[in-house]
Amino acid sequence: MGDALNAYINALDDVVTRHGKRTAVYNGSEHLAAPQQSVHSSVVFLTWEGTGTTPVIPNHDEIAIGPFYVTPNNYHNLHPNESWMYGGWTPTTATDMLGSGLMNWADYNFWAADGYFEQNMAASRATLADRAWNASAPTDTLSDFRARVAEIGDPPGVMTAPEPPRTDDGRPSHHWTFDSAPYPSGWTYASRPPNTIMAEDLAGDLPGTSYIINNPTLINDGVRGQAFRFDSDRDGVGFGGMDVAEPWTVSTWVRLSGRTSDQVLLSSRTGALKLQQYGTGKVGFTRYGVADYSFDYTLPLGKWVQLTWVTEPGHTTLYADGTRVGTVDASVPLPLRSIGTPQASLRGDLDELFTWDEALDPAQAQAHHADYRP
Repeated sequence: MGDALNAYINALDDVVTRHGKRTAVYNGSEHLAAPQQSVHSSVVFLTWEGTGTTPVIPNHDEIAIGPFYVTPNNYHNLHPNESWMYGGWTPTTATDMLGSGLMNWADYNFWAADGYFEQNMAASRATLADRAWNASAPTDTLSDFRARVAEIGDPPGVMTAPEPPRTDDGRPSHHWTFDSAPYPSGWTYASRPPNTIMAEDLAGDLPGTSYIINNPTLINDGVRGQAFRFDSDRDGVGFGGMDVAEPWTVSTWVRLSGRTSDQVLLSSRTGALKLQQYGTGKVGFTRYGVADYSFDYTLPLGKWVQLTWVTEPGHTTLYADGTRVGTVDASVPLPLRSIGTPQASLRGDLDELFTWDEALDPAQAQAHHADYRP
């Protein structure tokens, strides 16, 4: 195996070299058993192992990427440690270390908006660039650096990120039915069903996918058609959607099968919608690093219930089966990274998840629930 891979790398390198370029490959071939030939010495290794402070592949130039992974999904949730990058990391001056790189992986966020990845890369990329190109030790803090980056702004020629369009005409922005659906044309499965299943978006452009190692299962007795069943904290669905500023509305049907200390419906790095809020067990929402909020409502077990969060700046109202439960004087941006988190996924069945880019009024919330009555 090792010999076949090295021969393949060398064959490609011959072509690349004839065109006056250098080949760069991820490291790993050096760990395979019994290769009979070495990778050409001109090949550059992108070392995704190691700390990025010393070269690890003898006789090869390297670009260190190991400590700088961005994998912004719910399952891996890898982000570089910017405090360490800015205040603790010192790039090596070894002549065979050509530099460092920030790597972004789209695992479980196959159809995420480009802005989602840019949102998760921009700050770390600026930090890495400053430290990789600046040999002097920093004399200020990471917060100071971030403020300086914001003041300088984008360099000439960089286009401002477009604002995602909002749908505020009474129609939903997203609608996931959780029925069996094929991947969109031209896409291949990461693994094969039933190891991954897709959540089709009928109203928007944000399909989701479950994970390879853990995943919900399709069941046939949903509110309409099929539904997704979750029974593990590692079960989840990745969307890779950007947070949506208030106002917004979310509505979904859920049938809990068990209680845990914390159960998340939708999450992002900013906040979460909770089916069971930590500390209260009631339906609520969270702005991470700020506060947890709860409504005076606890989901029953073994029964389908439609929950609807209607949010305006500073206010969030909850409806259960079309009936108003109450209002909390707080709000969060709508989190659309994923369903669940690795530590607090839901326990039960999920069906017919809708979002709107506007706050539905009471009559609209009630009418949406009435649409599902037998």
